[in-house]
Amino acid sequence: MSTASDGLEEIAGAKAPLIDDIHETSEGDDDSDEEENENQEETVHSISKEKRESVQSTPSTKRRDSFLVNAWRMSATNRSSNGSKEANESGDSIINKIDHENSANKLAIDERKASGLRVVNDDIKGSSSISSLTDKIHKWGSIASYTGPDKHGHFDNEEEDEEEDDKASIFKRFLTQAGNKPSDFNPNKRMSISTVKSHRSFREAAKIKLFDVETKNETIRQSAAQITQRERESDARSPTNSTSIHTKSTVSIGMSKYPHAQEVSETFGTRLYAMKSIILAVLLNIALLLLGWRMTSELLLPIAPSIVLVTCGVIVEIIVLMTNELTIHTLDFGVAIFISMLMTNKSGYGMSACGFIQVSPIKRLKYAQSLSLNSPCRKTLERASYMWILLEATKILSPIAATGVVSSTVRSLAGTVSCIGFKSDPTFLSDRTYPTMESSAGVAEFLFGNALGCMRSERSDCDPRGSEFIFGPQLQGTVGSGDTIVGSGFHMLVATSCECTEMTSDSAVSRGMFTAADQALALGGNRVSSVPFLILSSTASVTSDNISFYSVLGNTPLCGGYTYTLMPVCLTTINEFHDAVVASSFETDGTTASIALTNSELLSKLPVTTMTSNVTFNALTTICPLGKPYFMGTNVPGLLNALTYWTSSDLKAVDPTLFDSGIETLYSILIRAGYQRTLDSKGTTCTRLVSRTDETNVAFNFQGMVAIYLIGWIQLILSVFSLILGSVWLFSPVPLGPAINIVTKPMYFISLLCESPFWVSLQGTANAQGHVVWQQLDHITRIGESLDTLGEPIGRIKIERPKMVKNLVNGRIYA
Repeated sequence: MSTASDGLEEIAGAKAPLIDDIHETSEGDDDSDEEENENQEETVHSISKEKRESVQSTPSTKRRDSFLVNAWRMSATNRSSNGSKEANESGDSIINKIDHENSANKLAIDERKASGLRVVNDDIKGSSSISSLTDKIHKWGSIASYTGPDKHGHFDNEEEDEEEDDKASIFKRFLTQAGNKPSDFNPNKRMSISTVKSHRSFREAAKIKLFDVETKNETIRQSAAQITQRERESDARSPTNSTSIHTKSTVSIGMSKYPHAQEVSETFGTRLYAMKSIILAVLLNIALLLLGWRMTSELLLPIAPSIVLVTCGVIVEIIVLMTNELTIHTLDFGVAIFISMLMTNKSGYGMSACGFIQVSPIKRLKYAQSLSLNSPCRKTLERASYMWILLEATKILSPIAATGVVSSTVRSLAGTVSCIGFKSDPTFLSDRTYPTMESSAGVAEFLFGNALGCMRSERSDCDPRGSEFIFGPQLQGTVGSGDTIVGSGFHMLVATSCECTEMTSDSAVSRGMFTAADQALALGGNRVSSVPFLILSSTASVTSDNISFYSVLGNTPLCGGYTYTLMPVCLTTINEFHDAVVASSFETDGTTASIALTNSELLSKLPVTTMTSNVTFNALTTICPLGKPYFMGTNVPGLLNALTYWTSSDLKAVDPTLFDSGIETLYSILIRAGYQRTLDSKGTTCTRLVSRTDETNVAFNFQGMVAIYLIGWIQLILSVFSLILGSVWLFSPVPLGPAINIVTKPMYFISLLCESPFWVSLQGTANAQGHVVWQQLDHITRIGESLDTLGEPIGRIKIERPKMVKNLVNGRIYA
């Protein structure tokens, strides 16, 4: 019914020619009835003939035209019988109604066109089928304009049930719109000539309108054909266009089912970035070894010496522990990558390897040993766990490395200072009678061992052949604490070896150790008093470059306690005399009287040596003459004489292990006093070196160096091993990221285990021991995509038997 109604509404749009024909019909009523009767039948046949020629001969077209012709016949007959006045009034009424309906119909048609174009536009964008798009354009073209017949003879918006409407209902609705009563219709009544003319005018207008409608429909069909051709060309260039549209829709459906699914997209860059901790660990361990190598010699740091003493050791320990923890994490990640690779292989791997990675490093050996003896990976995991034990053991070495840090003061030139220099010219030797043995013992109470050079009684880094005695310039001016003066001095080597010797026999005399008089003095001193005494033998030997002499230290419990005849006899050798440039350092509390020599350091040996063995022997025997006993009483009750402090560890009793090196220090003190007493001296200037408070030299001692090298090499080897294990991910065709998360993170592992068939084996283990749980899960499994989702847009990651899953694919969405 809507098709016929729409057709009538469009025909009513041609109101101008129709009204003109109505007026002509009214005027034609005055013609003769005879003429009307003669031509009526001929006109009707002519109209029917012209209609058949102008409109396609289809069943729907024939029915519609016959309905329209009969309706206008009745309308024209009624207007002719009622007279011209009534016809005019009826015509005006029809015009008004047609105008009103035409406005409403035009507005409705415009709305339908707009909506139809929008729908067409949207469907063209979203359509995936060429044929469906063409059908929709045909349909919307007929909605947006007057209905016209298609190439099959059917109206585009006409339904079959509407075509079967009876004639009476169509004429009834049409007559109602035209202002006539439905009861006036009589299809068998003959029409007048005027009625026929009116109908002819209507028919011509209808023909013109139908032609316009068919032209519009043909334009729409051509546009649809052009769009179809363009889409075919586009499909030829991009054959996956429709497939991608279909895939997007299916992916959307899959995302609604698995909203947390993500695309697995791994590139070489993303994998390399994920392994940044391994690369960083390798670089830091290399830097740790370079630091240890650089600190074998002094490393200059721009910090104050006081801060170095407090913080440098702490900083070294923090660095060692930090690199150790990073190496442990690196080894965890490298092994996890390798296990993930094994669990994605076709053969699979034991699920218990996931638990091995998830426990703490220190407990991994216990975990591996708790697995069943039939476990496929127990032996491998047990051997691998020793790597973490080795890394944990290196933490014990960190305090040794930290305490092995030593520092030294940095000095800079700060002008000159007055000092006293000594010359070894034999022609200017003299005896000033001071200092003496007693004054030397007093000075020894406040003397630092390093002030004499490198004494083996205090330091372990001295020349193994003996103690190095260094004599430098004496300060005359004023210096600050930590300042150093540089001037001329002397360097020599003092070596002593002692043994217990029986003094009653002639063996000591026959061997050339002592003369008979010296032996008698020694025995007499040992008998008269319990005070320790020192006697230099008269059998001393002096050559051009060497001094050697024997001495005995009586009343000392070194040879089985206090004995009468058994005494320690020492052979002392002094040689390697050199003139040298010496740096002497001082400390003070701010007053001139408190300035004390704390260190004497050899800067360089001069090529020309003026110091001789004769000058040195003369200085020594001036302080302590040969063959004359010197009783070494103490100034403090219960303590040793200050000259023998270096032979004791507690200043109370002589220590046999320190006796030889202590005697070397004793003779160094005596030589120093002899030089001051006998050598020619004069005032001079010395270069002053000021201790820097903003810079410090830092180095490792031997223990610290060994510890830092051991830690660095162990960690570097394991870091490189982790990098080798992790490199399988860089070149793997299978994305391992999801598998790594499952292996290393318990929450992902539990999430996957709940969907696997293996969780059933955990029933009844809520109160079991920990190793029992993992024994129940110790199966050969594989991580991959379930076979059930291979054809779906979103895959499912499963942990299953190796044959039940396939490898993951890069660029695919997984849930």
